[in-house]
Amino acid sequence: MTLARRSWGYLQLIIFFVALCASCAEQPPTEAVSQAEKAVADAQTQEANLYAQEYYLKAEEALKKTRAFMTDRKFGEAKPAADEAAKFAREAASQVEAGRAKMKSDADRMVTEIQAGLAEFKNRITTAARSGVPLNLEETRAVVGKMEVDLINARVKLETVKLRQAHDELSAIKKELEARRIALPPPAAGKI
Repeated sequence: MTLARRSWGYLQLIIFFVALCASCAEQPPTEAVSQAEKAVADAQTQEANLYAQEYYLKAEEALKKTRAFMTDRKFGEAKPAADEAAKFAREAASQVEAGRAKMKSDADRMVTEIQAGLAEFKNRITTAARSGVPLNLEETRAVVGKMEVDLINARVKLETVKLRQAHDELSAIKKELEARRIALPPPAAGKI
């Protein structure tokens, strides 16, 4: 009986050491997580969140998963997620200049389109007013004036390299101009 007890004791000791070794085998990937966090922070410093949003958002999402895995002590899954976050962050950082150039080009194109659209809109307002279309000229002129001021402000931001803000403002102006143009009543029949 003592032999059986002793064997049982040895078995418990072996199980304990196997469990201890298994828990020690999976170490938290703190270095990989630190590198991923630094890569994402560096990408944001380079404004990847503004000019390479697709990759930057993927990097943030992978970093979020990494942190969740670390919290859940799933270290085997945390390392690949951290590596993925770092990879996406580096890709986002490498795309910043191309994204900035594309956004600048888009913004310059929108400025030209808005200027032409405003000129056409003013002509349509004048034609509508002359042809007797019911129109609140004071309100319409105020809207046109506001769009012109907003356009000037957006162009200033373009020149001061606030591309994302300028691009977003130009998009809003263009959308409002299109809506106003569509909402402008057509000239009365036979009065053109």
